[in-house]
Formats: sequence, C-alpha cells, structure tokens
Amino acid sequence: MVILTEGKKHIIIKRDGREEPYNEEKLRKVTSWASEGKQAFTDKLLKDLNIKINNKMKITDLYDALITTAVNNISPLYTEYDDIAEKLYLMKIYKETYGLKKTGQYPHLSIVFSRGVKAGIYSKEFINSFSHKEIDLLNDMIVPDRDFLFTYKALNTFFTKYCKTIKNKKLELPQITYMVAAMFSFYNDDKKKRMQYIKETYDMLSMHKITFATPRIMNSGYKNPQLASCVLNTPDDDTWSLNQTDGNIALYSKFSGGIAYDVSNIRSSGSKIASFNGISDGPVPFIKRLEQTVSAFNQQSKRKGSCVVTFPFWHYDVQDMVMLKDAGGTEDTRARKLMYSIRIHNIFKERVEQDADITLFDPKDTPLLNCTYGKDFEKAYTEYEAKSGIRKKTVKAKDLLYLILKVRTESGNLYFTFVDNINEQSVLNSFIGASNLCTEVLVPSYASSLKSEELYLNSCGEYEIHQIRKSGEIGICNLCSINLVSWDKMTLREKTEFSYTLLRGCDNIIDTQFYPVKEAEASNLKNRPIGIGVLNYANLLASKKIKFTDEEAKEFTNKLFDDVYYHLYSAACTLAKERGPYPAFKKSKWSIAKTPFHLSLFNYKKFNLSVDKKKWDRLADDIQTFGIRFSYVAAIAPTATSGKSISATESIEPVMDLFYMEEGLQNIPTLVANIKENRLYYERCWDIPAKTIIELAAIRQKYIDQSQSVTLYYTKPESAKILWEDIKYAMELGLKTLYYMKTPKYNFTETICESCS
Repeated sequence: MVILTEGKKHIIIKRDGREEPYNEEKLRKVTSWASEGKQAFTDKLLKDLNIKINNKMKITDLYDALITTAVNNISPLYTEYDDIAEKLYLMKIYKETYGLKKTGQYPHLSIVFSRGVKAGIYSKEFINSFSHKEIDLLNDMIVPDRDFLFTYKALNTFFTKYCKTIKNKKLELPQITYMVAAMFSFYNDDKKKRMQYIKETYDMLSMHKITFATPRIMNSGYKNPQLASCVLNTPDDDTWSLNQTDGNIALYSKFSGGIAYDVSNIRSSGSKIASFNGISDGPVPFIKRLEQTVSAFNQQSKRKGSCVVTFPFWHYDVQDMVMLKDAGGTEDTRARKLMYSIRIHNIFKERVEQDADITLFDPKDTPLLNCTYGKDFEKAYTEYEAKSGIRKKTVKAKDLLYLILKVRTESGNLYFTFVDNINEQSVLNSFIGASNLCTEVLVPSYASSLKSEELYLNSCGEYEIHQIRKSGEIGICNLCSINLVSWDKMTLREKTEFSYTLLRGCDNIIDTQFYPVKEAEASNLKNRPIGIGVLNYANLLASKKIKFTDEEAKEFTNKLFDDVYYHLYSAACTLAKERGPYPAFKKSKWSIAKTPFHLSLFNYKKFNLSVDKKKWDRLADDIQTFGIRFSYVAAIAPTATSGKSISATESIEPVMDLFYMEEGLQNIPTLVANIKENRLYYERCWDIPAKTIIELAAIRQKYIDQSQSVTLYYTKPESAKILWEDIKYAMELGLKTLYYMKTPKYNFTETICESCS
C-alpha cells in the first residue's frame, strides 16, 4: 500500500541520503516478524502509523514512529504490543550500533574491546588481562537471543542507562554489557577458574537471576571503575574535617556514589568557637554548602548528585534541621534538594508516650551521645540533663514529633534511623549512627584527623606541603540483588553454587574497584562490606497466589528469607575458609558465634513462625571457627532502576498499580510483571495497611545484618497519632530504619537514588 498526498507518493529519505517512495511492504515484513505473524496486530500498527507519515520523512523517524505506535497500544488487554515494541526497538539498536540486520548475531567481543580501548572507555589493564583465545571463548558464551527476555521498557532502560557510549553512539549492546560486568568481577581471579565464574555470572545476569546496582553494571571495565553504591561520611566538629569531608563528598558524587552525611558532631548555633572567640552558626550553613557541592559534582553529568543528611533528635538545632525540607520558608532557611533522616532513640519514644519534655544539647558539650546506645545512652542523656554549665533547652517531645510528622507527611521525606535497634542487633562492635541514602546500608564511618602539616623546599627549589593524617573511615558498600522468582526455582545445589559465585565476584571487586578517597579504601579493605538484596518479591507472592495481607504471607516470607540469607552467610563462610576472614573479624560479634538471627530483637513466636535454630547455631559455630569474608552481607536496596531493567517488581515493595505510565523523556505504558497470570493476587500498596508492611519487614530483618528500604504507604493520613503508632510499632518489632512515606498525590520519580538501585 502506498500513501498518496495531493496525488503524489510520500518520499522517504534513507540513511545514506537517498530518496525513494514509501513502501509499506518493507515495513510490513519487519512488523510481521515482531508480531510473530499475527496479521491483526500488524494491520493495526500500520494503519495507526499511516497518519504519522510525512513527505521527505527520514527512515529513522519512520521506524521510531512505528515503535511509538506499538508502545502506545500497550495495555493490560493487549500485552502483545509490549513484545512487538521490544522486538522493533531491538532491531533499531542493532542497526544503529553495529549495522546488524537480523537477530541472533553480535559483533565479536574483540571488535568492541578494540573500539572501547581506543576511545579511552575500557581499561587497557582489564582488557589485556585476557588472551585472544580467552576473548574468543568469552565471545562464544554470549547468547544474543537473551535480548528477547527484556520487555520494551526494560530494554529501553537498560540500553539507555547501562550500555557504554562513545561520542553519543552506543559502544555496547545489552549482552556485551552483561559480559563486561561478569569479566570485571573475575579478571583478577585465579586464571584456571575465572572463565567458569565469568560464564556463571554472565548467565546469572543475562538470564535476569540477579541485578548489579547501577554503579557496578554501568562502570565495570572503565579506567576508573567506582562501583560502590553508598558512601557514608561523618565529619568532626573542626574546620579541617568539615572541609575535608566536603571535598571527599565532591569526589564520590562525581563518580556516581549516593552520599550520606551525618552532622551529629557539629556544634550548635550560638556555640562558642574558642580558636578565634567567635560564635558558630550551627550545622545548617554546612548543610547548605553540602547541597551546593552535591549539585555541582553531579553523577558523570548524567544525573544530579544525591545526598541524605542525618541528625539526632537531641541536637540543639533539631527544629531548624527538620524544617530544611519544608515547602515554606525562604531559600536562606531551606535546603530542599537534599534528603534527611532523624536519629531516634528509645528514650524519645518513651518521652512521647509520657507526654514529657526532652532536652536538646550542643554536641560540643555532650560527646557521649554520639557514641552510645541503649541503656548507656539513656544514662548519659539523663546525666547531661542534670548537669549544669552546658548549653541546653527543653521542648515537649510531642511538639518535636508533630513537627517531624508534618514535614514527613508533606514531603514524603524525613527517614527514621532507630539507633538503639541498629546497634543492639549489629554484628559489629563499632557504633553506627546513620544509614545511607536509601536507609539499607549501616556501615560505620568516622572522620580522619590532621596530625601534622609541614612546608618543605625540595631539591628542585619548589615548595611541597607534607601532611600526615590519621585515617578515619568512609563507609562504602557494593550492592546487588537476587531475583526471588529465579531463586524459588533453584535446587538446593544450585542455590549453594549460585550464592558462592555471586559472593566471590563481590569479594573480587572490593580489591579491584577505584577508590576516589583513601579513607574509603582503608575502610572497605578492613571491613569488606557488601549488600545482597532482593527484588521481585511482590511478583513471587502473587505467583504463589499469596497476597500481602494473607496470613500465609508471614510464614512464606519467613521461610524464603531464612533460606536466601542462610545460603549467603554460608557462602561467605566458605570464602573465609579459602581466602581468610575480613581483617576486623575478631573484633566482631561474628567471632563469638552471633549471627543476625541470634541478635534479632524480633519475637518470631509472637507470629507463630517456624524456625530451625539448630541450623543457625551450626552456621554460627562454623563462622566462629573459620570466619566470614565480609563484615556485612545483606542489605535490601530499592532496585528502582535495576528492577525496571529486568521488568521485576521493585525490591520487597508492593506494586503501586497494575498498569501505569512511566513519565520521562518518553511516556512508557508499564505493565506489572505477569499481569495476566497474577492480577488477582497483586495488592496495590495503597490497599495494604502499614502495619502489614512493617510486620513483613520485621520478619525479614531477623535474617539481615544491615537494613532494608522500607516505605510506608497511606491513601490519606488521618492523624499524627496513626502515623506515630506505625513508627512506634516498627521500633518495637526491631526495624532499624524507615524510608519514604508515600501518598498517591506525590510523584517521587526525582528522588530515586540510582546509586543504590
């Protein structure tokens, strides 16, 4: 069929500039291929496309219009259009990257690597660590047809965000990106074994059994491969430390890290500065400077930097810091581009319940409040309340709570960091006062200190400045997530081998990734923390015909996370037998036969859950004997981006809807996973009580050594009392952190931390 306009055929401009009449039959062939010969879909797409065709239209624009037409037809009733759009988009990227005219074939890896090295994308050291023969073998491992496992949205997300680019043209196709990430995980491993592990990891990635967090999948193979997702910073209360921390944050923000900044040590406004007899303006000016730093040092110009600021409930300036996210006020009194988390102790909860006062202090006068928890904190807090001669003021606990809940309700932000729960259940013996940007990582951090600084005149007549500083720790963590639907299908042997390979790769990248700041390298090599999380939880529940609100969900969740994390901790112990425990192991509770299971505050008997304590006791004994390779193993991140790249439901979250529009550069209709089979068993987040989400999170927390990104959903919060009851319930059940509070009227797209996800 040829479309006529004023008696003339439409002319189409080919890629090489030639002009020729529009020929529908050529387009019909590719559309019929994408629809697997279903003529009704082909006819519908070509009919809808006709009105979009213009004279002198470029062939690339015509093909894009065909893809858009297919995308616009995606619906719960006609899910076939998603498959059609994915295949059409796949042919587009094949053609535009390497001129491929059919599926099932890829350019040879050696061609891609040669281009990447020449353009300065890939590290020469990394690529040259493989022989030509090995690269041929790796090329043979690639399965191009696994590109068909993507949905349209997943392929669009993955190709756009993760496949590397040279001068606005893509260097990698999806399976190459997966292969590079697998190779980078093992390129420094035993050469007799690494090919096997690379294949296993490539298969895990390309078959969507796991996802790596954005920095790892995006930066693997680069010359400066910064792969950590989370960067936790705690400055001391002095000018050198504050400036040093600001510079460290700039570097990590530049290299794609999600930033956390704990201001708990910074003295309050009105506090005296002895060095020049001045008066401090408190933490707020430093927070505002931080906002500018993170904005200026964005994530490789692809996305704005992101940062969370943590402060304690007892800080003298707590009311001002709570209001930094508030919509009211002036720019001088707000820093709205940042996220915020408030550190809560049990004593605050008790004072609220008693309708009593709390006392706010200057951290300069109360150092014990920043290094204690539980009964020790309460003792120090009440002693400081009674102490004379220090700056303090009294406010009603409920007044501060209402202020916190007001901002949390209006902005969705103000996370909670439950410090007593964190430290009482921690496998480490280091005080932890803050979590990361997405509230799932709890790696210790503390500031470096400047010991000396000398000016030298070298032999060339040039001045040099020599510094000696005692290293603190910048807490960082590498993340990846297990697809629970895939896990559920594995045999016992497969789970054991899968867990070992996954953790071995995580162990390797601790030694090979790029560290922009030395304090982060020192901390990571000493503690070797990783965070293995999960995704597709809602999909798995629905596939099992279980709803979030079913009583059965509790026991199913208990058994599932017991199984996942038992295998992961066991694999970490196996690695310790082979490679030795992490250096600080003997200082940890792991070394005295304590696992997260044993340290948990959650009373599983209250929910009538089955537990095999003897199994965990045996594992604890093995870890005590042989060690564990990582200080931390488990953390459940949001997976907002990586989950989209494999069409999984996000992390451990319920779905917002079964069908919705993903807004962005292109509005993409989005179907929840397995909508046709599972739609009756999906519950929208708005229909699930917050208490149910909290209880399921508490069950999971029993097996997790770090934390999890737990969001609470409300259709319409009716009172501060209801919100507080849920927060209090989370504290009582042993949760360590709370993430967002969401209501239907808020769009949170802009606040997603891609580093964690």
